[in-house]
Amino acid sequence: MNAASASTATTERKAALGGLFADKRLHLRPAWGGGGVLPKLKRITHMRLIFALGLLALGSAPALAGQAEAQSCASGLDANGQLIFTSALPQVAPGADLKGIVTDTTKSLVKSGQIKRGDARSAAEAAGACLKLAMQ
Repeated sequence: MNAASASTATTERKAALGGLFADKRLHLRPAWGGGGVLPKLKRITHMRLIFALGLLALGSAPALAGQAEAQSCASGLDANGQLIFTSALPQVAPGADLKGIVTDTTKSLVKSGQIKRGDARSAAEAAGACLKLAMQ
């Protein structure tokens, strides 16, 4: 077999494979359309996103435990305490002024006639103890 017939045989084999190797540039490129830095950056970005979501999930688990403890505590309150608790809970966040929130909520409930003035202080103190659990 001489060099010319070997070259012809190689060309015929390449053509039989569907011409995949006919263009050397196509042969050097990966199947996803290009190699290089960009796909690596996409993988790194996805890894960082997954890592951040994992940290977020771990960070919110104790907050949910605090909410469950607060709800359990509130179930033992009287009707006035439960009313103060449910009215003030949406405003409670870590770092918030809990005493101010409970005081303002209780005052508004007394002014609207939903709680008697004489019962407000004890109910507010009990609800505040439960709300403190929600802040943790």
